Amino acid sequence: MEGAGFSLRGEGARPAVTAEAATRPGATARLRVEVEQGARTATAEATVEAVEPLPDEAGFGIPEPHLVDAAGETWRSRFDGRRWEVNQMHEDYLALKGEARARLRYLLALLAKDLSQHAHRVPGAVEASEDVAAILALAERNLRGA
Repeated sequence: MEGAGFSLRGEGARPAVTAEAATRPGATARLRVEVEQGARTATAEATVEAVEPLPDEAGFGIPEPHLVDAAGETWRSRFDGRRWEVNQMHEDYLALKGEARARLRYLLALLAKDLSQHAHRVPGAVEASEDVAAILALAERNLRGA
């Protein structure tokens, strides 16, 4: 890697090029890869450029939930393939929203639940994943003493 502000993270088949926080959009670096197998060697080079992340890509792959006021309803979250909604009036959300780390863990559990429901449309999948989300939320609340 040639160029200030960039580094290579990880090893093996899927390392990642990362940019330091101070690296500005438009900054470039040169990446050179060389692989060997037996007596054969192959090389490739590419220019990498720091760009501004798109608004929906800035959350480390975690979409920003659309918080919905659905007081009295039992659903925690739902995903239609494009929009992820979280019921901010659900008792579990209300109990965990005050602590950032607990809230993030709760939201990750809900996202995993919704993505698995969307991907695996088999009988019982919805109920099973809803039960897992409920158990994780209860455990989080009990660990916090809420």
